[in-house]
Amino acid sequence: MRVVILDTSVLLNVLHMDRLDLIEIVAGDQRQKLEALYARKTIEATTLTTIEELTEFATLSSQMGKGEAACIALAYFRNANVALDDRRAFARARKRLGDGRLLTTSGLMVLAIRLGLLSIGEADVLKGILEGHRFKMPFDSFASLFPNEKG
Repeated sequence: MRVVILDTSVLLNVLHMDRLDLIEIVAGDQRQKLEALYARKTIEATTLTTIEELTEFATLSSQMGKGEAACIALAYFRNANVALDDRRAFARARKRLGDGRLLTTSGLMVLAIRLGLLSIGEADVLKGILEGHRFKMPFDSFASLFPNEKG
């Protein structure tokens, strides 16, 4: 399985939905969940370590936020996928990484629906929670993305 580098916005969205199980199923409050994910090595903190990563980061940070720039630089040089929600950063990542290595919060939820981790109805409820945190998706319901399926 390829590593996915999560931008803070995607991780925060998963936390807002209280569905860290979309990354891996664990119990407890958000801090405990994050600590459990670290302990299980499902997620880990990392840093830019090579000259190439740092150079790419410096170039990208002049065009976008530092978090997005770091994620893209790491994904590029470590042959990883990247999950981020910023539209400009996503477009830049697509140019740098190509299709197939990018994911958004809504893309993560679509993947969860396809894997049977979420129903369309559950995804729509979570979408509403995110909208309460000022995160808007460009569609009214996940049902529109799955026209042949029921909630």
